[in-house]
Amino acid sequence: LKSIKDITIITSSVTVFDILNRTPGITLISTGGAVRYSSQMFVGPTAESMLKELRADKLFLMPGGITLDFGLSHQTISEVTMKQAMITSAREVVVLADHTCFGAEAGIQIAPLSVVQRLITDDALPPSLRLELSKAGIQVVLA
Repeated sequence: LKSIKDITIITSSVTVFDILNRTPGITLISTGGAVRYSSQMFVGPTAESMLKELRADKLFLMPGGITLDFGLSHQTISEVTMKQAMITSAREVVVLADHTCFGAEAGIQIAPLSVVQRLITDDALPPSLRLELSKAGIQVVLA
């Protein structure tokens, strides 16, 4: 992202903010909120409220688990509510997940798979699962 000019990035990640801060050509917006130490993510009502006023072209989302039935899931409620707010603010949802996320349910549903337009994953994802995701209208990209 550092090489792209004239781009606006909205982030709830302290790490992403630190990496991109002071990069020429990038307008960087932080959601603010309380910092969750273990994930270095801004969470809470302040951060969620900020997202209600913004619209993003693309959301890059990392869930804790993905199944065909339960959809996208995560283990921490404060991060789930942030991820849900991000989905609502985004025009396109791109999920970033390696093959180990599939078949796992992390306890709290973020959203059904129907919100996802694109999945970027590794080539260890079984072809049968790639086919099922494609049938569900999700573009699968192997990286």
